[in-house]
Amino acid sequence: MIKRIKIQKPSKEQLETLNIKDWSPWSCEPCVFDWEYSEDETAYLFEAKVRVKTETEEVTIQSGDLVEFP
Repeated sequence: MIKRIKIQKPSKEQLETLNIKDWSPWSCEPCVFDWEYSEDETAYLFEAKVRVKTETEEVTIQSGDLVEFP
């Protein structure tokens, strides 16, 4: 079974439960690069617009999105 990237607009309560204020921030200038996760990864975009292309899908993620990468 192929896992897909999940994108949602979380509520304030969800964000507080996840305690995203304590997550390590990551940023970069606009660029293209290869990336692979060794396990599931969750990210929240405070300010951005990102296009992610995998072998099976292409998605756009933007500010306010909570994303789960398989």
